Amino acid sequence: MNITSSSQAKRQLKICFFLSSIGDHGGTERVATIIANQLSKRGYVIQLLSLWNGLNPSFKVESGIGLFELYPTRQKFVWKYLKVIHKLRRFIKKEQCDVLVSVDSYLTRYSFAAC
Repeated sequence: MNITSSSQAKRQLKICFFLSSIGDHGGTERVATIIANQLSKRGYVIQLLSLWNGLNPSFKVESGIGLFELYPTRQKFVWKYLKVIHKLRRFIKKEQCDVLVSVDSYLTRYSFAAC
């Protein structure tokens, strides 16, 4: 039994898609954008977080979707492993993400450790 007061507003689920770069023209980015747009239209709070180059999407993104990046340009992230985890963890906490979707399989090395 869930007891809540009528004055207590239900918070919307916040979903963050973690991509290598939303600026890439690949199929992964395209599909992630399509799914994010549809979820946004259904009332979910959506964020697209790129490891790099996250402010210039290659595909149409709905106006209510937040665009973020951990780094502005591509770098040798293997040398920044702990720094990436720290930045990702800080982002997740600050933005209060309920769900983190690692779009690229290799990003799970960061997202698993950050969560």
